[in-house]
Amino acid sequence: MIASVVEIPHYRFNTTNYRQMWETGILKEGDRVQLIAGEIVQMAAMGTKHQACVARLTRFFVERLGDRAVVWPQNSLEISENSLPEPDLVLLKPRADFYETLQPRSQDALLVIEVSDSTVRFDREVKT
Repeated sequence: MIASVVEIPHYRFNTTNYRQMWETGILKEGDRVQLIAGEIVQMAAMGTKHQACVARLTRFFVERLGDRAVVWPQNSLEISENSLPEPDLVLLKPRADFYETLQPRSQDALLVIEVSDSTVRFDREVKT
């Protein structure tokens, strides 16, 4: 018997679709997901070492940079029309409203940091 390979279509999401899923309750608080290259990807659980590292980095940059950058820990950054990842820490160009009225985009980022141990390959090959 010869097996045939069937391509299963994937539905690709964009940032508008993704935001609507949050607004309508399809995705809920506590859902640890992010939009990467049009796919909704579940994020790995954070251990205490990961959390402590992010906390240390946040303190370091807040103390050193003051008003010269917005320190944006574990919040989304719009990279493209189909990617809205949540890096562990982003340093953004300063804005008086702290990006309250506009989602930060890649051109607003001064530095993006991803703390990784168990997901290094995914972070380097896909998320980057």
